[in-house]
Amino acid sequence: MDDISVGIVLHGRDDRPAPWLGPGLEVSRYVNASRRHGTPWRGFAANHNDLMSRSQARWYVALNPDVDINATAIRDLVRVAEGAGLALAGPAVASPWGTSSQGKRGFPGPRVWLEETVRGAGRRERSRAYAPGDVQDSDWLSGACLAIRRDLGLRFDERYFMYFEDADLCRRARQRGLRVGVCPSVTARHASGWSLRDPLVQRRGVEFARSALAFGDSAGVSSRAMTLAGLVRFGSRVVLPGEHSPRRAAASSIARGFANPSLPGLSELAAEFNAARDSVWRAGELDAVV
Repeated sequence: MDDISVGIVLHGRDDRPAPWLGPGLEVSRYVNASRRHGTPWRGFAANHNDLMSRSQARWYVALNPDVDINATAIRDLVRVAEGAGLALAGPAVASPWGTSSQGKRGFPGPRVWLEETVRGAGRRERSRAYAPGDVQDSDWLSGACLAIRRDLGLRFDERYFMYFEDADLCRRARQRGLRVGVCPSVTARHASGWSLRDPLVQRRGVEFARSALAFGDSAGVSSRAMTLAGLVRFGSRVVLPGEHSPRRAAASSIARGFANPSLPGLSELAAEFNAARDSVWRAGELDAVV
């Protein structure tokens, strides 16, 4: 069997489609925030750290359930990462924001966000062909599809409930002198979780802003500088065309989150869910809750 473990976290239900990977890979699925399963509502970092700890494979691949990739592509990703000596590896990612196949220069923060604002929302990468073993060094990678060398002791920081745990992990790896890179000959398609129709979209924006501020604080960036840059970066995208576009939904809710990060986010909702779950658990009635 391949020395690869794939971890997928589903939220609330386990009957929704998950990526069709094909045979031959060790796949662990965890159903987060499920009354039926009796599981608490935990953050991205906590869930994937738990799944990672259960595996003995050399490589762990954190995979969002809305990412389209197959087993062959995952093996290719790990093979290229092994050959290049990467500690963390990601594929090229095609999303509503465009295709990202080049390494990221700079971590999220005032300088990068202001540069992105000046460049504009419509900037596209220059198309080019990549050889199967090519690697683009990158400051950080998306956690939507992220291959992690387990034996190096790399784990997500669970103080991030959601968002920026991937950038934080990559930064800590690079501080240790480890190599982080994109394998652009492998592509994954990632559907956006942002939608104005989502009743939790405003809470997502608050959680994003809070995590951004925590990430900035760990890098010595003032909360004022992060907030101002966040308001400019995401506020400038609120006027994007398309009433229900994922980019517009993300921009408006994140800008609102930076304007008032004390508003309730996802973590407060999770705390309420877990308190109710614990109360039912103590009463011995969990199985009766649908």
